[in-house]
Amino acid sequence: MLEAAPTVGAMTRDACVFSCTDRLCEAMDRAGVPPDPVWRSLILYLRSVGDLDYLSPQQRRDLQGLLLAAIHDRDFSAHRLDETLRRHEQIFTAPYRERLEQAVQESARMLREFLAMMACRRGDVQGLGERVVSAVAVEQDPVRLVAGMRQAFAEVVAIMDQDLAKLTRLSQTDALTGLHNRRAFDDFLARAMTAATQNNSSVALLFLDIDHFKGFNDRFGHRVGDQALVTVAKIMRQGGEAFYARYGGEEFAVVLPGAGLAAALEHAEALRRRIAGYELVIRDSRGAIVQKGIAITASIGVATWSAATGLEAGELVEAADRALYAAKAGGRNRVVGPDAAS
Repeated sequence: MLEAAPTVGAMTRDACVFSCTDRLCEAMDRAGVPPDPVWRSLILYLRSVGDLDYLSPQQRRDLQGLLLAAIHDRDFSAHRLDETLRRHEQIFTAPYRERLEQAVQESARMLREFLAMMACRRGDVQGLGERVVSAVAVEQDPVRLVAGMRQAFAEVVAIMDQDLAKLTRLSQTDALTGLHNRRAFDDFLARAMTAATQNNSSVALLFLDIDHFKGFNDRFGHRVGDQALVTVAKIMRQGGEAFYARYGGEEFAVVLPGAGLAAALEHAEALRRRIAGYELVIRDSRGAIVQKGIAITASIGVATWSAATGLEAGELVEAADRALYAAKAGGRNRVVGPDAAS
């Protein structure tokens, strides 16, 4: 008696190391995914990245895009596997590489400032030494000599205190925009939440992202992109009393201590309108106008915190980040609060 020939799907499942009855395996059979355990493991992993809270919404979309592209192209070659794994690593590590690059740039800038200040202080110390030697050489009265030395040392110490304050500001300032940097943001947010707990008040956090910034850079170049970042920073400072920071890349943060959701949304909407109403002027290296009337827009996500929520600083940041990506997914150039983002 002849047996019926097995179907292609059945043969694939027989060769597959995964469960033959699993509906996901059957779906991969229909998509043409080979029974290779590496490809199937990778596809199952990429399918599940939507549940990984430590990834940003954009990272999740980009990673799942790798899955959709491979299935759409039905290309499961060794070359495509290597390319998918390489892109996965880039997407996964992008935020960390960006922060590392910013940290290196800030460290280099601070080192240059420190060396410049030390060169100046060397002259101050030499001057102090010459004053002391001169006073001793002319056999100045001991009382006046000691008083003069004390005054000279006090002047040097005061200058060094100024240097320390300057270095502290440098370590907390973004070199391009002049806003606070990520390090200062983390410190301030933690202090604001502690104060809100003690005062039984609230904290609002806004995340702002310039829309289509990569395309803007591709079209006009990075120097003009830097002009756009500086312009947005200036517009933000016009928003009144708040803590403004460059969070990273084209993303900015605003912390409003004591603000509730209504006040935070109002602040965000006013900021969005000011940015959308501004016409960027592009200048060359000599200051001459090359192009004007260029519009830029921004998407803003809003989240609020109080001690009653029980959230930690990282969870507040994630809530604002989700609202930001909801604003971008909703069409950009808009403000989204926590209700619309959930």
